[in-house]
Order: sequence, then C-alpha cells, then structure tokens
Amino acid sequence: MRYGGNTIPCPDVSECGFHNTCAGQREEWEDQLDELAATIRRTALQLSARRRAAAAALRTAVEGCLKELAMGGSRFDVRIGEHA
Repeated sequence: MRYGGNTIPCPDVSECGFHNTCAGQREEWEDQLDELAATIRRTALQLSARRRAAAAALRTAVEGCLKELAMGGSRFDVRIGEHA
C-alpha cells in the first residue's frame, strides 16, 4: 500500500492469528447485526405510529383554532410519508 509517498508493508494476517480470531466471531457478529437491525425496525415503527398520532392531534388543534377565527370551513392536514 502507498500512503503519502511512503510504502507501508501489509502484514501477513496468518502470522498474527487475527484471521482465525475474526473468522470465529463472524457468526456472532452477524447475529448481533441481525438483532440490532430488528431493534431499529421496531423502534422506527413505534416512532412512525407516534408521529401519526401527533399529526392527528395537531390537525384537530389547528382546525379548532381555525373555527375560532371564523374559518370553520378550512381544513388543515399533516401527511407523513414512509420511505424504505
């Protein structure tokens, strides 16, 4: 490898045992990654539900204010889209 004009030798990982250590942990790391991804999905779904509830409450509150301003025929809407 070359960095900034200097040549840095790449170590032979078989000599230090790093490869063997990491190879044994790969499955464990993949399991941890799957668990974390599932937690993120659950949390995102909970957040989306809370946002939809807050949007509905905001709509109701704003439309109530509009009625007080003699603008009862007006509508206010909050749309929350989901992106994958």
